[in-house]
Amino acid sequence: MIVAQEEGALDMFAFRRSRIGTLILRSACIGAILVGCVSTRLLADKGVVVRGPYWLRSLRAIQDIAQSTGAFKGAVSVGWDDRASLGRFADADAPYHVLAYNGLPNLDQQQYLLDGFPRSGPQPRRYLVGRLRVLVVVNKGNPLRKLTLGEVQQLLRAEDANFKRTDAPVANMSCYGEDETSWSSDFLRRRCLSFRRKYAWGRHDGYYPFRPDLARWHTTETVVRKVAEDRAGMGFVTLRGNFGEKLVRVRVLAIREAKDKPFVEPKLGPYVQEDYPLSESLILYLHPKAPPLAKKFCEFAVGPEGAKIAAQHGLITPWAQKQAEAAERLKLMKAGKGVPIRGVGSMGGSAVMRDLAVEYVKAKEVVQMA
Repeated sequence: MIVAQEEGALDMFAFRRSRIGTLILRSACIGAILVGCVSTRLLADKGVVVRGPYWLRSLRAIQDIAQSTGAFKGAVSVGWDDRASLGRFADADAPYHVLAYNGLPNLDQQQYLLDGFPRSGPQPRRYLVGRLRVLVVVNKGNPLRKLTLGEVQQLLRAEDANFKRTDAPVANMSCYGEDETSWSSDFLRRRCLSFRRKYAWGRHDGYYPFRPDLARWHTTETVVRKVAEDRAGMGFVTLRGNFGEKLVRVRVLAIREAKDKPFVEPKLGPYVQEDYPLSESLILYLHPKAPPLAKKFCEFAVGPEGAKIAAQHGLITPWAQKQAEAAERLKLMKAGKGVPIRGVGSMGGSAVMRDLAVEYVKAKEVVQMA
């Protein structure tokens, strides 16, 4: 009996101790949340807060841009936030000045922005940092030249036996891709492997797994080399700058997003090419109430210095495209294939010189990046 009472006392003591421990743990969690909120608010008052959703791999590029110069070190905080979204950004008490996001808003997100920023008031500004483009390449011995987006999805998530085409030897197709921690892998998962199912109790969103035999490599160059050595090889690679010039031993496929849209042949130079289906943009949304330093940071991110860092993360930047187009114009001018300008008599001399000056400026628009 005494033993039983002691065991009961011990059990009661353990019960109270567990209750006290639970209360302490809950208090600590609540305190951490409050401290985080307060620290975010204080940071919002003292510096620039840049946030992106938890799945945004490309935010690493923004972090490197913020750390690249002393003008923003310590003054610009870049990080992930589970609640970061365009809807949260449109709230009156949004805890960040700049939102980093992939792509343009969908219909629901556009409504959030309209509710948060009426057309009669100041609007948020968008800054295109760059665009990721994933190419699908095959061995030159493979006659395949184009794929639909649905076929790409099927190749990534199913066995080759489920993929039937009469114009290519795909029965034993070998697939190669970049490292699973890369932005391209994360993009392909969200673009090609996502599903949405409706049940009686609600909706379930998720992702199909990648095919188990997908061989992954750390560099784009290695993926291209593996495809070039494998007649049945197919690779998924990130187009980086002028890397398209090295794709001499493989064929790049055209991709069609839907039946009512044409096949899009990817440009192999540093071009943003927004109509290419296997691509997405990295955009900075600047809140209209953000401090001047936030605007300076966004402008720096899309300028020559920021573009150089973004390119290292696999982004095709508008700045790089502007350089490529200007270099092409300069090449045409030197070859005598520039814009023809005609003038008659001395009266048209000033107009001719004015037109020549415009064309000269366009041709010399290439800006050297430090």
